Amino acid sequence: MLGLAWGDSARGMNHIIDVYGEGGSPLAPKVDSVAFDVRGEPYQLLVHTVVGLLADRRSELQLFFQPTLKFALALLDINKRDEAGRLEPLEQGENAAAFHRVPSIDWSKFPYTAIVVPGQGADRLTWPLAPEGKLRAEIASRRWKENKAPLIIVTGGYVHPNQTPYSEAVEMKRSLITDFGVPADSILIEPHARHTTTNIRNVAREIFRYGMPFHRKALITTDRYQKRIH
Repeated sequence: MLGLAWGDSARGMNHIIDVYGEGGSPLAPKVDSVAFDVRGEPYQLLVHTVVGLLADRRSELQLFFQPTLKFALALLDINKRDEAGRLEPLEQGENAAAFHRVPSIDWSKFPYTAIVVPGQGADRLTWPLAPEGKLRAEIASRRWKENKAPLIIVTGGYVHPNQTPYSEAVEMKRSLITDFGVPADSILIEPHARHTTTNIRNVAREIFRYGMPFHRKALITTDRYQKRIH
């Protein structure tokens, strides 16, 4: 397991350097692209400065993988691709209220562990929440009020449009609270997913991570359009 974990980490670092250091193709160019022209002089000067800082700190980088890791993280940072680390640790921030409620929930009173709401990114940079996202939040709030599950999990990262400052999950949570009266201790967010597959994968991980019943079903609520295309 350790060998597999290291291999996965090494491939991740190499991919970051390939994309954000050498201009390789990201997995999803529309939402994961480099913010600069990697072959242009301004970007090359930025990277040169990063390398210089790492060289200046070389005495601190004792482990064999640290220079590569720090370089990869720096490339993500200057391209504003730190989405995967934003809002963590969730249990001390956005998820604190619901996370602390989990141990006291009587799961036998509900047919589902959670109501899962996949995100939808807006097509306008200044819009915090797409109309589809708000409608899905309303659907989820209705199922929550019907006691289908004790918790709603909204999922979706900083995805659409490219370089948006808004997380789909965070904005759906705000809508659930302000528009539909769902309390914060009934809402968990998963703010890292970048497409529907990772919506489901990351929610499953969060259910397991938070000690929620993993053998029970969750209820996915969305609109007909998303069901049709996915």
